[in-house]
Amino acid sequence: MLREALMAMMEMKARQAHLLEEARVMQLLHRARHSEAPQKVSAYVFVSACQPKRVAWALRRIPGVLKADALSGTSEALLVVEQRSLEELHHLLYRVESIPGVQKVLVRFAA
Repeated sequence: MLREALMAMMEMKARQAHLLEEARVMQLLHRARHSEAPQKVSAYVFVSACQPKRVAWALRRIPGVLKADALSGTSEALLVVEQRSLEELHHLLYRVESIPGVQKVLVRFAA
């Protein structure tokens, strides 16, 4: 029973973090749509993968990926990406998720 409560609390915290990230995306999108000056969107993308070195190599070929490295001791790769808009970033993330071996993608925006 305690374990179930702990798992439920962890899931709730994960959902809360996801909602906060979505709110930030919406805020950035609103600012971008109502701004005259073009602003680039930069983000760090954590990619969980079966073979992170191979996946990082494939991800380097995607336009907008500035850097892609496999992280030692984990099954993750870290990307630094930049696009002209949130819409373009969304398309880039779709391409990242479509790479064979990619299991999960987590995005954190640069402040």
